[in-house]
Amino acid sequence: VSDTHPHGLISFEDVIVLSSNVGAIKAGWKIGAERLNRYVHKFGFGEVVSKDFKGATRGIVWKPEDLDSGALASVSMGYQIGVTPLQMAMAVAAVANGGELIEPHVVRAFIRNGHREEVPRNVVRRAIAPETAATVTEIMEAVVERGTAKSFAQIDGYTVAGKTGTASKIVN
Repeated sequence: VSDTHPHGLISFEDVIVLSSNVGAIKAGWKIGAERLNRYVHKFGFGEVVSKDFKGATRGIVWKPEDLDSGALASVSMGYQIGVTPLQMAMAVAAVANGGELIEPHVVRAFIRNGHREEVPRNVVRRAIAPETAATVTEIMEAVVERGTAKSFAQIDGYTVAGKTGTASKIVN
């Protein structure tokens, strides 16, 4: 595995900002399959995220014992895992919500007989500590300010946090 552009020795922040597959793999190997799997699940991947979305899939998440060195490398850079758009939105929102994973709903409130009933906010669990969420937010802002999303995600007058992704496509 190589990066699109060789980076040399870079910080962990720049592994994310520059989307270094090599750096992500090295981080994944250091973290290990068991711990990486715990965080994958803490962010809601591998489970149905809300009862409001009937028929939603759990996606594809491998058990840690099924991840050899090569499979762990693939998962570390976002391959060999299948997630739904709702799971991805929920995971990113957990970072924006200070580390709390919130159950998504189709509607925010019901109005019955002129009375507004809010759908209760359901915190599923704490995915990461508030301090970690703040650090991840700063890194994701750097992705847009100086990283792989710089040319298309910046919005004048706003601070934007984001993360680019890539996919391998099977051809023929």
